[in-house]
Amino acid sequence: TVYTLSCYVRSADPGRAWIGGSERWRIRFHFKPTGNKWMRIVGTFKTNPTERNFHLMILTESPTSGIWIDDVQLEEGDKVTAFQMPIKLKSGDVRIVVERAHVNPNLVPNSSFEEVHGNRPHHWMWDRRNTDATMTVDETIARSGKRSIKLTNGTPFGAHVYGWFGLVGSIPVKPNTAYTVSCYVRTEGAGIAWIGGGKRWRIRAMFPRVTTGGRWVRVWKSFVTEPDEKTFALMIVTESPTKGIWIDDVKFEEGDRPTPYVPDFEKPHPSLELELPPPKSVEHRGILFMPIWKPERYPIHEHVFAGEQVWLEGLLYLPERLGRAQLRVLIERTDTGEVVKRAMHEYDFDAGAYDVEIGWGCADADLARYRIRAWLEPVASKEGANVTATGQRKNILASAQLEFYLYSRRTVLAQIEKVRRMLAQLDDAIAKLQRRGEDTSYPQVTASIVRDFIGYALEDVNYGEVGRAWDAGVVMERLLRDELVQIENVLKGKA
Repeated sequence: TVYTLSCYVRSADPGRAWIGGSERWRIRFHFKPTGNKWMRIVGTFKTNPTERNFHLMILTESPTSGIWIDDVQLEEGDKVTAFQMPIKLKSGDVRIVVERAHVNPNLVPNSSFEEVHGNRPHHWMWDRRNTDATMTVDETIARSGKRSIKLTNGTPFGAHVYGWFGLVGSIPVKPNTAYTVSCYVRTEGAGIAWIGGGKRWRIRAMFPRVTTGGRWVRVWKSFVTEPDEKTFALMIVTESPTKGIWIDDVKFEEGDRPTPYVPDFEKPHPSLELELPPPKSVEHRGILFMPIWKPERYPIHEHVFAGEQVWLEGLLYLPERLGRAQLRVLIERTDTGEVVKRAMHEYDFDAGAYDVEIGWGCADADLARYRIRAWLEPVASKEGANVTATGQRKNILASAQLEFYLYSRRTVLAQIEKVRRMLAQLDDAIAKLQRRGEDTSYPQVTASIVRDFIGYALEDVNYGEVGRAWDAGVVMERLLRDELVQIENVLKGKA
């Protein structure tokens, strides 16, 4: 994949200095003398087939009177664009961003399983192998068209134990090229199951292990083909027990991200999708990592450790020109029904696809389950034209919504403060035990551990590890509560 790296430099004598990185520091774009003016240094490079991360660095290797550097930007493509400052939202702000996107062709035949031969979709094959797994064509549940496939599995997980549903033949691909595989899944718990394949079955987009709540969720994975890879074997695999996984609208496309699924068996209609993207990587002590903490306890599509802001990503597809229309957003609490925020973005919509981003500054939000709804409606010809007499919206062209538990920075700091107060209670209780001549070794160890972890949790919050900080606060609260109960029993002569 091709990327462009740029930065602005000001230096009368930069000496030998450069910006770059990558494996073996092979990418180097050298600085030049600029006098008192800012000059943009721009370089384009291509990643290696096995390269998944880029280690960015700026090095000075000889004497210099001084180098000023600003506005570093790394972007995909062979052209440099204007530098964009990261959007930082104030608490309570909502930002809606709409940009034109491209719809890539789908390389999968019968991708929505509408054409059926016998008991299986045409172009697809099922093999339960060494399991009791089943595959059925379900005509009662579908995301598009009239059908989806349903997989069940009652066989425990084991080595080389799986049910296999795959495309007959292979999909032609180009070597060293980015592709994305995706599908829509609905399940009450998929167990271990995935879509993917390729050489050595190395590409696996995992299905949600927890319920999707009756919603269709798009799962996807992007990858780069190997230098000698010319075909891709596409498959869906179930490896552990599940009561049911419904799958529809499979797409395999060139490119490093999914684009809208457009049915080829029916007239397309306007559609809007929203998803919670994976959290962005954070750096702590020189290590770059994904801030995902205990996903089995806090599934990432159900629990959002946002800290100060949360961003939703979406895809809007319009089969024909719409003209001026409004994309509206409503944020509300599901427990009380309280409307937290409303926002609207008006745009001149042509036919085609659009990337949608919705950002919410939530640093001061309470811990609660929130619903974010978005819908597209025409510009009202007069006040109230898009609202019924009972206050309901009408003339909605496309809509989507997401629900999740939100953990803001304030929520996590409040939990840590609660732990700090409980620690003070434990210190007082330990003092009472000491005055009575009781052994305080165990409670003192607990107090020492909690005291250290309060500092660690605060450090995590500052570095974006909000999930780990919250979970540490919950664990510390439980430790302190148990210790306080034990001491109370001792003081009352019950232990």
